[in-house]
Amino acid sequence: MGYLLGQSARFAATSGGDGEPTLHPMPDPVAPTPTHAPGRSRPARRGYLVPGLIALAVLAVLAVGIDLIGLRHPTPKALNGPDVATLIAQDMQTRTGASQPPQITCPASEPVRAGLEFDCRLHQAGGVRTIQVRETSAEGAFGWSELPASSVAG
Repeated sequence: MGYLLGQSARFAATSGGDGEPTLHPMPDPVAPTPTHAPGRSRPARRGYLVPGLIALAVLAVLAVGIDLIGLRHPTPKALNGPDVATLIAQDMQTRTGASQPPQITCPASEPVRAGLEFDCRLHQAGGVRTIQVRETSAEGAFGWSELPASSVAG
C-alpha cells in the first residue's frame, strides 16, 4: 500500500468478497463541483448591475424630457377678463353665503405682470361698485378687494 505525500485524500472502506477491506476514494467536500463541461472555460457571470444602470439612465432621460416638453402648464401671457370676473363672483358668493353669484365685469384682457392693478365692476341693485384686482405673481395669480362705497364708479 502506498502513501501520497503532500496531498490529503479520503477513502471509504468496504469489505470485499474475500473478507479484506477495499478502499475507495471519496470526493473532497471542500473542492467545488464544476458546473461546466470538462475542457470548457467557465461561463461568464451575468450580473444585474450594468442593465440596472442602463435602465436608471433611460428613466432619468425620460423624466427630464417629459419635464422639458411641458407637463408643467405654460405661464399665461394675459388674464382673461371674464374668467377673472367669474372667479371673483364665486369667491364673493362663498364669502357672503349668497344663493347666486353677483354680476361682475372686468376688462376683456389684462397682461400678466406681478404688481399690476386693474378695476372690475360689481353690479348691484343699489348701483355699481369698484373691485380692485392686483396681480400677485408673474404666473397669473391675483387678489381682489372691494373698494369703499365712496369710490363708486359711474
